Amino acid sequence: METQIEIVAPTALAGGELQACLKVLKNCELPQLRAARTQLPRAYRIAVCRNAGKIIGLGVIKSGLASYAEGVSQESEYPIDPKTPELTYVAVEEEYRGKHISSNILGALLENFPQRPVFAVTSDEKMKASLQHQGFEPKGCQWENRAGHWESLWIKSC
Repeated sequence: METQIEIVAPTALAGGELQACLKVLKNCELPQLRAARTQLPRAYRIAVCRNAGKIIGLGVIKSGLASYAEGVSQESEYPIDPKTPELTYVAVEEEYRGKHISSNILGALLENFPQRPVFAVTSDEKMKASLQHQGFEPKGCQWENRAGHWESLWIKSC
């Protein structure tokens, strides 16, 4: 299996590629799928991972949403500038998991987006390890989300 990761602006995605990205997110049971439909086209950058031309994974850096950043700041008890970009929507189709694709997506995305700081929020232990490997640090307190999972704030400063 040979995967390729391309970093693009959302406007560079051809025809149904944006829909293919949303399908990956849906297949990965992303709880914020409705928000992703509106936010994906407005992202700074999208890392698209393909295998044999098929989109099998992605990661996104989106512009800071003031109300969301304020909510994360309150929940984590850690201040975030509302203009801070967020790394989010990192997802890989199930049949391709366990091959470090999400780590490769994170690395490529961060390498091609030098602005710092960048924050991420996750409850997934594997994602926490990937974020830490990429130089993110946990900040503030953990909090319980609506689904009963414990979220944590991660920030990459330099």
